[in-house]
Amino acid sequence: MAGRGGRGSALLKALEEPVRKPGAAGVPGASGDHNAPTVQPPTASSKPKSGGRGSYLLSMIPNTSESPASVQLPVTSLPPTPHSGFSEPSSSYTVPSSSQNTRAKPSGRGAALLEMCGPSPPRPIRQVKPLSPPLAQQQSIPTAAMKHLNLNEPPVADTSQPQQLSQPTPTQQQDQQKTQCISKPKGVTGTPIPVSANYIRLKSKTKCWYQYSVSFTPNVDSIGMRYKLLYTHEDMIGPARIFDGNVLFLPHELSSKVTTLFSTNPYSQQQVTVKVTLIHAISVTNRQCIQMYNVLFKRIMNILNMVQIGRTSSYDQKAVIHIPQHKLEVWPGYVTTVSEYDGGLLLMCDVSHKVLRQETAYDVMVGIYNNGRIPNNQKQEYVIKALIGQSVITRYNNKTYRIDDIDFTQNPSSSFERREGPCSFVQYYSEQYGLDISDYQQPMLISRPKQRDRATGQKREELLCLIPELSCLTGLTDEMRQNFRVMKDIAAHTRVTPQNRQLSVRKFISRVKSNPDAMAQLGMWGLELDDDTVKIEARVFPTQSIILGKNYTCTAGPKADWTRDATNNAVINPVNLRNWVLVYPNREGDKAMNYLKQYAKVGQQLGIEIERPTEVRLPDDRTESYISCIQNSVNNQVQLVVVIFPTKREDKYNAVKKLLCAERPCPSQMIISKTISDERKLRSVVQKISLQINAKLGGELWQLHIPLSNTMYVGIDVYHDSAKGRGRSVAGLVASLNKSATRYYSRVTTQAPGEELISGLKNCFLAALTKYYQINNILPDKIIVFRDGVGDSMLETVANHEVSQLLSCFTSFEQYKIQPPGLIVVVVQKRINTRFFAINRQAMDNPPPGTVLDHTVTKAKWYDFYLVSQHVTQGTVTPTHYVVVHDNTQLRSDNLQQLAYKMCHLYYNWTGTVRVPAPCQYAHKLAYLIGENVRRDPSEHLADKLYYL
Repeated sequence: MAGRGGRGSALLKALEEPVRKPGAAGVPGASGDHNAPTVQPPTASSKPKSGGRGSYLLSMIPNTSESPASVQLPVTSLPPTPHSGFSEPSSSYTVPSSSQNTRAKPSGRGAALLEMCGPSPPRPIRQVKPLSPPLAQQQSIPTAAMKHLNLNEPPVADTSQPQQLSQPTPTQQQDQQKTQCISKPKGVTGTPIPVSANYIRLKSKTKCWYQYSVSFTPNVDSIGMRYKLLYTHEDMIGPARIFDGNVLFLPHELSSKVTTLFSTNPYSQQQVTVKVTLIHAISVTNRQCIQMYNVLFKRIMNILNMVQIGRTSSYDQKAVIHIPQHKLEVWPGYVTTVSEYDGGLLLMCDVSHKVLRQETAYDVMVGIYNNGRIPNNQKQEYVIKALIGQSVITRYNNKTYRIDDIDFTQNPSSSFERREGPCSFVQYYSEQYGLDISDYQQPMLISRPKQRDRATGQKREELLCLIPELSCLTGLTDEMRQNFRVMKDIAAHTRVTPQNRQLSVRKFISRVKSNPDAMAQLGMWGLELDDDTVKIEARVFPTQSIILGKNYTCTAGPKADWTRDATNNAVINPVNLRNWVLVYPNREGDKAMNYLKQYAKVGQQLGIEIERPTEVRLPDDRTESYISCIQNSVNNQVQLVVVIFPTKREDKYNAVKKLLCAERPCPSQMIISKTISDERKLRSVVQKISLQINAKLGGELWQLHIPLSNTMYVGIDVYHDSAKGRGRSVAGLVASLNKSATRYYSRVTTQAPGEELISGLKNCFLAALTKYYQINNILPDKIIVFRDGVGDSMLETVANHEVSQLLSCFTSFEQYKIQPPGLIVVVVQKRINTRFFAINRQAMDNPPPGTVLDHTVTKAKWYDFYLVSQHVTQGTVTPTHYVVVHDNTQLRSDNLQQLAYKMCHLYYNWTGTVRVPAPCQYAHKLAYLIGENVRRDPSEHLADKLYYL
């Protein structure tokens, strides 16, 4: 090429020549072979318009990898192929054709090289793990630069952040290995609505905090003494500090990396050397800083004269509400947590109420021992059953404890060892708190809290002895929850409307900002609290269509309820009753006959043929009478057993359910006579019982249009039986068997203390896959698992351990060895404090069913979203939190969110939406029935029926 010379031209000429193989004497065109064919430079249409020898040299390198079409996305991944049936966004993705030139105009050799190499081909997400760095930082990367990010490489360190001054700890190294930068998709489908969430922006004026290790020479064991020895040097370390006895956090850097201080022990007058060594500077969004923020807000709550009860809740003792008619009191307060979200650093603040009973554990014991109907040899057993698992609060220190055991061999006169020598409990409480104990013979309550050892970081179990008469019970008993009057009186104070909840949060902000000491605490750490809660935009999905029998279709309506349509039209798949048994005591004969007549009428409306049952009249209502008659009446041809109880007795219910679930497997329906005693409400009651019975027999009541084909939906939940002292846990797994997700296969596994729960779940999962194949003659292409009963602290365990165990099940099937199925594992969380309110002109209101929120207040390090699936008429609706911990499919976030909402319509025990997807709710019902009532493995003959409704 004329006019080009120098090093670039010579290097270009060398690259144009063929490569000489090892051992060859020479190659044509090398060093003087002028007859070799010349290489023509690329034309202008194929060469990037850039100058310089580097770009010209680059144009001669063959482009062996085809660059994919560029995509206008907020993240570096291509959108998966949309599935038919879900609503499509109007303008979410723009995928240009391959003929269009969408590349940015390069400038220089590096840009030209990047341009020719193109972005890496997108790959499906193999496992959703915490994001690193936070999403807020990722979104600040320019779009042009994001085109060339390699998601398989760790992100480049941000030089604007403070540098590490020492090597990270092993725990930090493990966290760094677990995290990877992944895409966090957002949905666009739905009607936008403005909402306000109970989150307050927390602005940090500093970029980092400084972590120091503190050592004492000679060693000081007492934590309190360590505080005194260090805090005498406030002029050096400053008033803003957080110290746990070993590690010191400061918002500013000391003048030297190693600071040596000298203090004097006030008791021994011995000089102690305090050495403060800088470990490293940590970002304000670091996990350790987040923990310190929460410690800081506990201090602020203390400044506001709030009493801390639990880890994140604080209550106002001066505003206690007394309910004397029920011997209850309600403490109003707040739940506060600081964390990093997609919208940055936010403070979650929600209204909370603590219900305390004006009776002690001692009062419960006295009531049982004075009950003449309880045999003397069973009174201790009744005390254990009544108290173990209950939570108590000790008013002398306002701390809560859980009763794990009762020691009948000790009493307040018993002694324990102290540094000064043996001391009785009576003496201890008199000296420390000035309390006098009246009954010296009462047994001792045992609590075994697990504390984290500061040296090893491992949890260790402690043993605490509590005095029953000083331990006030918290929460409500089952009898109180079933008492309508009690619940109504409590709800008058605890059921807060969205408008009042928002006002309470604003009142909290005002209290903090009007308190000089609280503002001083925030100012010392460079923090500023916003003046109001965040205002954001959510989306509302369209109302779903419900398909009933005979192709009748109705809409769920704005309240997501279709009771009238479901009870007045035929079901999709009716199960006719030909051979069934009705068991009732003689004195309930009239109610039983009224039920039979109404059942026959309702059956005609639902399209169910109901024949006359085999009636079994009992001379009395003893448990033995029920058991013996059912054993004599049930055989393999019986479809259903309906039992009418005169009163609600747990022992009778458990005995009959155990018989019909394990020993003589048969679907059963239990009815309390009071439920069918009011003839005015009898038709409505029988309609719902009829739907429930048809579902238990394997019938299908209604369905929705679900576009995904060959997909299995799985629900997993765990019931913990530790409250009864047995220490067992029962896990229920429920898996769909058809496309419409209206038929299910159910299995349970029991976990003893110390056993691994996932090992039993693997067997249940394999059985469900096998059953799916038997029904459909094919294994599912996609499996979506909704995992309930998992808190934030267990997300990593599910993502790293349980998911891998589920994936290992696929190797048991030859089909999956060739092409494994797509797997999505979604953790479903109901017990959350997040609330958001629809912003209307007049006041705040509950968002409508189908409202989804997937930004700003979602977790910065997880792919998650919030969904409101129910309509409530009282109080504030609580959304459900969905956290995707694993996803290797091409399912769009919009589709997954809509799918979760559809699944909330398919729970057959309620003619409306429920808070969680139906498989999750079924798994909860299954695990609870087996763990609480049956207490043994159910028969596999019932596995393909919803016998646990």
